[in-house]
Amino acid sequence: MESTLKLRSLLRVLCILLLVPSYVYSQSPGGVRGQQFWYDDKDSTALISNYHSIDLLKMGQEARDSILNIPVSSSLFFVLKGNFAVPMEDTLLQIGDVTLVDVGLYHGGGFTAISFNDSTSKIVSVQTIRGFRMAKDTAPEVNIGDLSKFSVAEVIYYPYYIDRAERRLVNSYLSIKYAIPILQGIEPDWKDYWAKDSSYYWDANKDKAFYVRVMGLGADSDQSFFQSQSIAETGGHFKIALDTPAVQGTMPRTWMAQEGFVIFAERATGPSSINGYCANIRPGKNPLALWKFKATVEWRTWATRILIETELPNGAIADSIFYTDGTHYYHSPWVYKDSKIIRYEVDLSNVQIGKNYMFTKRSSNDQSCNSVVSLDNSGISLSGGLGRISVHSFETGTTFETDLSSDRYIPIGNGQYFVVVTDDQGNETFSELVAVSGKGSKSNLETLSPSLKLYPNPVLSGGLVTVELHDFTETPKTWQLVDALGRIIQEQPLSGSERSVSFEAPKAEGTYTFRVLTSDGVFSLKLISAQR
Repeated sequence: MESTLKLRSLLRVLCILLLVPSYVYSQSPGGVRGQQFWYDDKDSTALISNYHSIDLLKMGQEARDSILNIPVSSSLFFVLKGNFAVPMEDTLLQIGDVTLVDVGLYHGGGFTAISFNDSTSKIVSVQTIRGFRMAKDTAPEVNIGDLSKFSVAEVIYYPYYIDRAERRLVNSYLSIKYAIPILQGIEPDWKDYWAKDSSYYWDANKDKAFYVRVMGLGADSDQSFFQSQSIAETGGHFKIALDTPAVQGTMPRTWMAQEGFVIFAERATGPSSINGYCANIRPGKNPLALWKFKATVEWRTWATRILIETELPNGAIADSIFYTDGTHYYHSPWVYKDSKIIRYEVDLSNVQIGKNYMFTKRSSNDQSCNSVVSLDNSGISLSGGLGRISVHSFETGTTFETDLSSDRYIPIGNGQYFVVVTDDQGNETFSELVAVSGKGSKSNLETLSPSLKLYPNPVLSGGLVTVELHDFTETPKTWQLVDALGRIIQEQPLSGSERSVSFEAPKAEGTYTFRVLTSDGVFSLKLISAQR
């Protein structure tokens, strides 16, 4: 795919030579070359996480003059934000056959409804195909509507058709850059945040619990992309910055390695219960309890700390919180607080690339007020009672769930896990990142963790899916495919010798769960069925 983009970029240079300098031809984190179709190197105070802004009045005529023709096929991406309460079907922006109005998008003979009046930014992508005669004989129109109704952060234009995988790269790049939740976009089958080498910034299986908001700090000088500070586009106030926070629209100036990123992700809230006073755990709230972060392999920076700013919750705040990889615990002090926000500090010298970190009130594994869960370096011991446990592997993406009907020991292999215990009412009583890095007191027991490997994922609707079953010591009984509403749409028994399953993906696009049922519990992975 990269070689294809390199060849195509040669054609693209001819169309936008006046606007994009030659050094931007290499790929950005999202796989984009020369992404800023309209470009003005200014700090922005009108856009949430953007460092560069656009002056449409200044650049409008230059855009018209530079698009000499829109070819037979083209691909466009828009990042824009509405600034109006009542839609009137007014034109916001038109480029050739693509017209954005305040109620949606017209593209060729089609229309896609989009709500722009909710004051949140949107990433809109569209592919256009024109008849050869029209492309040859008809000059495209570039019209800019009422600028008081909207602001544009970025417009990306490819004078050719880019395939689905390439579009996912661009969409991921824009989502990270502007802190726009990808799962709330208008592309329902784009669930991952892809890096340009086809690895993930955020993985729909491995990071699936942490999907509410995803934000990143990173740099790519070839793309004029320098993001040393980001502010959440949705939800309550959340801001991350390297070394020192800056006012909105500017960036703290510190060096970051090319294409290196640190990614923050927030999980959905759930009901919780307090089982009395815990003598060895700090009382009070942990404002960062729902967040995790991870530095990519390329991450390097001269910054020494990350400052994290969030809304100050009601009630007492824990006197100390810690960030942990499940084994080591590092103090994260609060360094500023007023009536609205509280700011914490993460020492970057403790952060190892490739590891997940979460925030906790515990300072070691020995501290716990949960009487059900105890950990060692080979697994999890559980005390029987009413409730359920979920053990999710960040390495394989496999989730294991079982009822707490009796005392038991769950051996797990080396790696990081997100463990959640709920009582019989569904309230969370324990949710922590834990890690296994060697053999513990139960080392005489089998420590291989059953896991699932599913491919391809995403899969085109109706396509063939294969699931491999690894290290199952207990014979699997049944496999199921469950839709987003919990309905079983496929189900088959498994024989004792089967270690792989193949089936056709659902015709309807969406997110599904593949489950393997055993006498020990249920193992599951997410499957995404897409139509493009």
